Formats: sequence, structure tokens, C-alpha cells
Amino acid sequence: MQSLFIFNTLYKNYTLKRCFLTKVYMRNRLMKTIVLLMTLFQVICCLGQKENSSLIDLKAVVLERNNNNTLAYANIFNQQKLIGTATNLEGYFELPNNQIGDTIVVSYLGYDDKILVVSIDGFKEIRLTPSAGVLEEVVVTAESDYLYDMITKLRRHKKTKSRKAKTYFYLETLLFDKPIEVIESYYNGKYSNHGLSELELKKGRIGLKPIKNRYFSSTESSRIFSLHDFFSKNKLFPDNPLALKKKELKKNYSLDLSHTYLDEGQKIYVIDFFSKEENNELFDGRIWVDRDRNKILKVKLKVQNSKVHPFVAIGYNTIQYVDMEMTKSFEEINNSPFISSIDYNYNVIYRDTSGNEMKATTRAYLNAYNYKNSFNLPNFEYTRHLHEDYRNITAAGYDSIFWNGTTEFRFYDRMYEVENFIKENYIDNNLLYPKRVGANKQQLEFPYILWNENRFEMAQVSDDIIENSKRTKAFESDRYRFNVKL
Repeated sequence: MQSLFIFNTLYKNYTLKRCFLTKVYMRNRLMKTIVLLMTLFQVICCLGQKENSSLIDLKAVVLERNNNNTLAYANIFNQQKLIGTATNLEGYFELPNNQIGDTIVVSYLGYDDKILVVSIDGFKEIRLTPSAGVLEEVVVTAESDYLYDMITKLRRHKKTKSRKAKTYFYLETLLFDKPIEVIESYYNGKYSNHGLSELELKKGRIGLKPIKNRYFSSTESSRIFSLHDFFSKNKLFPDNPLALKKKELKKNYSLDLSHTYLDEGQKIYVIDFFSKEENNELFDGRIWVDRDRNKILKVKLKVQNSKVHPFVAIGYNTIQYVDMEMTKSFEEINNSPFISSIDYNYNVIYRDTSGNEMKATTRAYLNAYNYKNSFNLPNFEYTRHLHEDYRNITAAGYDSIFWNGTTEFRFYDRMYEVENFIKENYIDNNLLYPKRVGANKQQLEFPYILWNENRFEMAQVSDDIIENSKRTKAFESDRYRFNVKL
């Protein structure tokens, strides 16, 4: 018994010692594992910090090299991220989330492209050099038909095939120098014949702020871009040289060759045009022409106190005065010019129902930024109607996931201001305007019911229809037809 006890004691001591050694081993192994995990965690954190630190938000002003003139609506594009933006009216832009080493291309018609590489320091100013090139001397006299012939020939090449592009639209209206209206939306745009033929809505949002208990709304501004055609007379817009035949062109306009330059070997003529007599039914402006290929690169139009304009006052307000400026820029795709961007700025002075004179300033901008791809559009049937922009955009609910996550082309310098403005002043398909006397519907009320249980309805059909359906359709699921607007 004693020996057995001793054995058991020895065995017990051995077992305890073994357990102790095992615990020490396991503890050491656990410590090594923890140290390894902490090391890996630190490495990952450092890598993450390094990656995050290499993301640069570019904020800069684009200027002309020879002076301090800012360049509005210059294009900014990140070739690696495939995202872009444009400068505002002051030549300023912001482009977030650029990686160190990314290539940024800054372009503006009439200037050499600037190619920059993103560094940790970024850049505050970008100066573009005017395109240079010595062309043969061109002598143009008052009696010469040289420039008139050049403008007239452009009409022969006005037709182009139709193409589709992702399109960005932005509009902002100021009253008393304060923003009262913001519209931001994305479309599939259809472009042909140097113009825009149709916009198919992808996403949109509107903010509308009352000032002194009044609203100012630009309810169909995007349609202005499709209504205007360079080559046709239109009762909604003043005429321009491209809409006139040579005889009428010479009668109404004086042409002046501003300057010439070379762009990738092509001879570019910049021609100013202005009405011979003071006429507020004609646009003045400037046109950029590829002379040898008879192609339009850019057209700038402007008119003051225009008698002809596309604006209509709502209610008992009356329009007193309208200034307009419109610029259309083109890019070449398969040897044909297509709209690249349109900016349309206008001032409207109107008298309200109380007899007060009000001045509203609107800046609208459209950019066809991607001709290689198009949006998958919502399966939703919109209607043609008065206030089309407002009605179509407010027909669907606000999509915060899209707006918070999109990396499509946009004015990134205005992003947070727009977010806050729309958050505070967002409108949907509700009672924006009061009912008119004798009217049954609101002005913005959409013909579809907003989402509720009434949007979905099923009913049992007659037995003979069911039996007939069984004979003609092999699968039960084929016998149901659903048509739901989401």
C-alpha cells in the first residue's frame, strides 16, 4: 500500500509537473500568437493609414497662363479613377479621393491640355497655355465673303447619327443673391445633329427654398437644351448666324476674325459675330471653327433684354426683362461632333402680383461626360406634362444610397452645400403649389399613387379563363401577369 501510495504520489507529481510545463508552453505559444496578431494588426493599420494618407482631395483654380483670367467650365478628369468634374464660374474645382500618382488631365478649348500627376502636396493653381501656331496671314475686309462662306458651309454638315451618353444636369437659382432653387440630376442623353434630342431620367433631386414667402421654380429647364437648335429658327430663341442663309446672314450680321491657332495640326478660326443694328431678337457671340474639315468646335451666344425667350410666368407675375448666355462645346466621336457640354445662364426680372420688381439669376449646366456607357434606367413610365422636370424627378422617392455613393461626374465643389440645401428644402410629390380655383389636382401631383397598399392589387378571374389558360400555358407561373410601377 505504501509503495503504491508512493507511486501514486510520484505519478501525481509527474502529472502536475507535466501539466505545469504544458501550461507554460501553451502560455508562451499564446503570447507568441498574440504578439504575432498584434504585429499583423499594426502592419494592417499602417498600411491602411498609408493608403488613406495617399488619398488626395484636389482643390485648385484654373487660370490662363498669360494673365489671371479664370476659366469657367474647364474639364478635370482622373484617368485612373475615371471620374471627373468641371470648374465653376470662378474657375474653381474640387475632385476628391485621388491616389498619389494618378494622372489628372485639365482641358479647355483653345488651350493646350495640362497633364498633372497627383502628389502629396497637391496643387492650388493650374495655368493653361493658349494654343499657339502661326497660320498664313488672312486678310478679311468688310466686303469680303470669306467668313460668311465659312459660316454658311457649316450648315451642310449639320447632320450626325444619334448617340447616347451619360449626362449630368445642374441648376441653381439665386434671388436677392441667395440660393432658392437647386436641381441635380442624371440622365441618358440622346444626341444628334449637333444637339440634344432627348433626356431619359436616371436620378434627380430638387431643393426649393421660399424667400419672403415666395417660390421661384425653373420647372422645365432641362428641356431648353433639347428645344434649342443652332441650325433652325425657333420662336422661343433669338436667331444666330448658323440658322440663316448667306444673304440673310450678310444683311443682319457683321463677322470679325478674332484669331487663329493650331490644335493637333488642325487650323482653328475664332470668329466673332454681332448684329449690324441693335436687335434684341438676334444672338451675338463667338464661334470656333475647324476650317479645313468644316466642323464646329464651340459656339457662345449672348443677348440682353431679349424679346424672344422660352420663359413663361406662372400665375399673375409678368416678365419684364431677360438676359441669356448659352455656350455649347463639342467633342469628336468617329469623325463627327457631339455635344460635350452646355452652359446656360440667364437673368429674369419680373414683377410679382404685389407689383414688386424681382431679379432671379439662374445658372444651368449640362455635361455629356460618357459616350461609351449609359445608365440602366428605372423601369418607370414617365409622362409628358407641364412642369416635366419637377414632376418626373419628384415622382420617385429620394435615393440617399445613390447620392451618397455616386462617383459619377458632378460639381464636387458644391457637393456639401447642395446636400445641406436639399436636406433642408427637399420637395417631393406633395402640395408644393396650392390648388387653383376649380382644379382637382395639384400642379406637381403625379398621376401615379405614391407607394402604399393601393399600388398592388390581385383578383380572381373567371373559371373559363383559368381553364383556357391551362391549355395554352404549360407552367402555372406563366398564367400571371404583373404590372407594378416601383
